[in-house]
Amino acid sequence: MKRILTTMCALTLLLAASVPALAVEPEQSASYYPTSVEEYMEGDSPRIKKVYQLSLADDPSQIPTEDFERDGRLYYLLDMTRKDEVGVDIQTITQTKTLASETNNMEKILQSLEPQM
Repeated sequence: MKRILTTMCALTLLLAASVPALAVEPEQSASYYPTSVEEYMEGDSPRIKKVYQLSLADDPSQIPTEDFERDGRLYYLLDMTRKDEVGVDIQTITQTKTLASETNNMEKILQSLEPQM
């Protein structure tokens, strides 16, 4: 009985350890979604313009370029252009500052601190 119980425990541990090894790896290809979609006519041809906004870390080759059907019409990629936009990344930084104070009045303590940018 002890031998069966020991064997069962060993098999349970073995199976529990092997589950992460068999886990499905995340798909490498990212799927990006357009920030705006514009439908318009150029002559007699209906067109769809999709705009994607990517960060510097994003891979533009992952933007979908396959033909697609919409409202019974087949659309295909005519061209893809790139427009670099200079922007500012904002990052909030919080710092803890410890100072000696002669009072417990929070308003006076906050006035003694200098604002920083």
